[in-house]
Amino acid sequence: MGPVGPQGPVGPAGPTGANGTNGTNGAQGPAGPAGPAGTTRVPFFGSSYFASSGNNVRYIGMGEADGVETKVAIPMPVGGTAGGLQVRTNVSAGGGNNWVFVLYVNGSATSIGCTIADAATNCSDGANSVALTAGDRVTLRQQGNSNPSAASVTWSFYIDQ
Repeated sequence: MGPVGPQGPVGPAGPTGANGTNGTNGAQGPAGPAGPAGTTRVPFFGSSYFASSGNNVRYIGMGEADGVETKVAIPMPVGGTAGGLQVRTNVSAGGGNNWVFVLYVNGSATSIGCTIADAATNCSDGANSVALTAGDRVTLRQQGNSNPSAASVTWSFYIDQ
C-alpha cells in the first residue's frame, strides 16, 4: 500500500431534508385561580343656584337648594364608597370670602369636603371617602363666610362598588 494522498476539496452541500411530522400536543394545564372582582364606579352629581347665599347654610340636592337638609336630600340607589368630590361655581366668592362645602349623609357631616375661596371657582377632595348604603340620603352642605357672592353651584362625586 502506498502513501495517503492530500485531502480533496469539500463538495457542495446536499439539499435540505423534509421536516419531520409534529408531535401531539400535550394535555391542557389546570385553570389558574380567579382574580379579584373589579370595581364599578358610579358617578353622581347635583346643582343649584343660591340667589342670596351670604353667610347662610344651604343644602344642595339635584336642581334644588334649601336651608332644610331633609327637603333636598337625595336617596342613593346603590351602596359603596363615596369619594372624589368636585365642586364648581360660576363666579368667585370674592376677595376675603369663601364657601365651605361638606358632603352630608343622612343628615350628618362626613369627612368629605372642600373650600372655594377668594378668586377660585372650584375645589375638590380626592383624599377622603365614606361608606354609603343604598337608601342613604345625600346632600352637599354649603356655608358662606364673609358674604360671598350669589352663585350657581355644580358638584359631583363617585361611588365605588
